[in-house]
Amino acid sequence: MRFTEKSDVYSYGVVLFESLCGRRALDQTLPDGQVALAEWALHCCQNNILDQIIDSRLRGEIMPDCLKIYVETAVRCLAADGKDRPSMGDVLVNLQHALLLQESHDVYIQMPPDGFDGIEAGKYGA
Repeated sequence: MRFTEKSDVYSYGVVLFESLCGRRALDQTLPDGQVALAEWALHCCQNNILDQIIDSRLRGEIMPDCLKIYVETAVRCLAADGKDRPSMGDVLVNLQHALLLQESHDVYIQMPPDGFDGIEAGKYGA
């Protein structure tokens, strides 16, 4: 077997799903269709049930737009044909975009419930 940048991208896609699902790439204790995480995750994506295998510690913590970009990136990394996989540069750009979306949400949810309406002018250097 010959390893290439595109085989590295596939492996990284597996790592992305390991992180999202909180499980190993191979788990012989699971039923046949679920042993290989890459295959199981793709199956779940195709059947719109990925939310069922996301690590319970992450459920409700990830912004939907962030999760969508993350999962789409991971799925593209697992493309059967290497030429259909993104470059690592593209993967990085997509993950940075997902992170920015998540971070913008984290900042938003930390704002006061009434926004800035209750803040007195001049009190905070305005």
